[in-house]
Amino acid sequence: MFFKLFKNFKDPEAEKIFRERYETYVAMGYSTNIARNLAKQIVRRAMEVCKKESKYGEKPDPFYLFNKAREDNEVAAYLAAIKKEGVTEEDIKEWYSLSPLERAVLEIEDGAFRTAAFLHEIEKKKTDGFEEEEAAKEAAIHVRRHFPIWGDPRDTTHTEGDDRPLPIELKLRELRWRMKQLQDPVAFNIKLHTYSSYNAMVRAVIRKGEL
Repeated sequence: MFFKLFKNFKDPEAEKIFRERYETYVAMGYSTNIARNLAKQIVRRAMEVCKKESKYGEKPDPFYLFNKAREDNEVAAYLAAIKKEGVTEEDIKEWYSLSPLERAVLEIEDGAFRTAAFLHEIEKKKTDGFEEEEAAKEAAIHVRRHFPIWGDPRDTTHTEGDDRPLPIELKLRELRWRMKQLQDPVAFNIKLHTYSSYNAMVRAVIRKGEL
């Protein structure tokens, strides 16, 4: 492949992440062209986000959130809130052991997959005879049921109860758990439809000690 001969990014970290994401997307079944373009777009967007937040080039710091909580009362309140959600110190250290660029890539990737699923589901529902507005409503339900929504768990702007956003610090643990569940896709699909949302399912399995 030409990108193995020519670098896509001058930044070594960005180039490394690009190649990792490309290989992941190919393993997921994407064509090489789509995988390459998707990986490029996501890494570029993540670089933009990090630069905007003045975090570009920062190194991983597993104690980042704990140190910030000592300096900022709002961060301290957030830390207390996510611990109530089942987030452990190990989860926090693992997440912040990733660089800001790595974390941004994972979050943007999640958003890209959710958006793609939403748009696909809209077209599917329209084919089934739904009007645009109803198709969008059904697609939103589908996305909430099949994908985690990350954010501040104290935010009840759009959802409440167990459907509230999940703290991003849970992401790596949730990802490993999901990979195990996908070994039995039929059983996992049944579990997905048992709850009002993916977030509600995650909260339930955390309470049961399964995640």
